Amino acid sequence: MRVSSLIYAGLGVGALALAGTLLFHIQKERVESSVLEPFLKACVEPVLAGKNDVGPACRSPQAITDTYNIDIKGHIDARHALMKTTARRIADGELLKPQDYKACIASDQCAEVPLLPADVDPEKMTPEQRLTSEIFWDLVEQDRMTKPVCDLIAECQVMVKLNVIDYGF
Repeated sequence: MRVSSLIYAGLGVGALALAGTLLFHIQKERVESSVLEPFLKACVEPVLAGKNDVGPACRSPQAITDTYNIDIKGHIDARHALMKTTARRIADGELLKPQDYKACIASDQCAEVPLLPADVDPEKMTPEQRLTSEIFWDLVEQDRMTKPVCDLIAECQVMVKLNVIDYGF
């Protein structure tokens, strides 16, 4: 198992169930005053809170574009591409130090990706740690969006749940 490339001191994502929410909140913080804020409040936050009764402005790519001036699939695909680039840089050894990874994120040249803490024994990984590893390698090796990666991107998770976007999984 290829684990060594994604073990990072002090940068573990923790429980995978929280990872999507964590990435959503990090992303939301960074775009709080941007054009995404109304879309996130109206379309994403209610679904993440368990309410699927969002309005018609959240129910199709065209309605989202017309209402919020957002190409939602383009936005999600761009986020996915940045995550893939970041994961590849880590796997290739370009981002070896946690401070380099954090600086890259702060400069908007990288995105948060799921990483394991430094003390993980590859032979004794929990199911959550194995899934974190699999998601990381999906980002590195797969060209298409996978369901586990989509589940880490709140907008993707919600748009798939509402049948607004279909990635074929």
